[in-house]
Amino acid sequence: MQAAVHLPQVPFAGPATELPARARDVVDAAGDLGFVGVSANDHFTFSTQWVDGLMLLASIAERAGPLELMTTVALPALRGPVAFASSITALAAMSEGRVVAGVGLGSSAADHGLAGLDWSRRWQRYDETLQVLRSLLGGDGVPAGLRFYAPADQPTAVLTDVPHVQLWPASWGSETGLRRVAAHGEGWLASAYHTSPDEFGVARTRLEAALRRRGADPGGFGHAVVTMRTYVSDRPETTRRILADVLAPALGRAPDALRGRVCVGSPAECTRLVGAYAAQGCRRMHFWPIADEVEQLELLAHHVLPGVVQ
Repeated sequence: MQAAVHLPQVPFAGPATELPARARDVVDAAGDLGFVGVSANDHFTFSTQWVDGLMLLASIAERAGPLELMTTVALPALRGPVAFASSITALAAMSEGRVVAGVGLGSSAADHGLAGLDWSRRWQRYDETLQVLRSLLGGDGVPAGLRFYAPADQPTAVLTDVPHVQLWPASWGSETGLRRVAAHGEGWLASAYHTSPDEFGVARTRLEAALRRRGADPGGFGHAVVTMRTYVSDRPETTRRILADVLAPALGRAPDALRGRVCVGSPAECTRLVGAYAAQGCRRMHFWPIADEVEQLELLAHHVLPGVVQ
């Protein structure tokens, strides 16, 4: 299993204005400690402020060196697939092509309402969004014959002379969602918060079956477990506080409901959780330290990941 790092986007600790500087520190530490990439994601609404993911990735693109940059996930149906493709290919140009476009629907009616979109038609629009993105990232234009999008008389402004940007749709593991991933994607993103190790294993088996039905090789299809909220500490009172006072209010869940869905606990507890995903065939995990980011990456690198990450 490879390990990557989610950039700080939410002011769980400290003011939001400090997040870009903390992101730079995270990038430096991730490179030094052997992580393979950094990621950021997208929200229009949340329980607190949220630094825009694409802007944050662009701000550290040059600094990241060989680290891969991934959206985990972006919301192209809400932003518009042409606008998103234009931004993600610009990011590819800034980073010598080290970009993966992880995308999702956007899970709330509030997000869609803010974008002026009809929530009741979300899946139809999302399916067409994926078709448009696959075409644009392949160097072509907007396909004809769609309901929500129409080709233009002139070429789009999406960059075409950059290295190919892979499209990795997210799914929580349903049969329908994974068929969509197999049909449109080059990889799959699973949400740690919504996908336990056992659920990940079941979903991976479903995805492999869907890929084989399409004549695709599952071995060449990427996947990752993303947004693994993380805080490693030997002090039980500290991990209880993180669960009860930080994550539970932010995510709208009771602390007990978060256990086993977040990497919060002692080094041994966190190692067992990561190892459980690895045992189910997980190839990559994106850790999101919610505070003390550099210290947390050091704890992950030296006390949690050895023996699990290869």
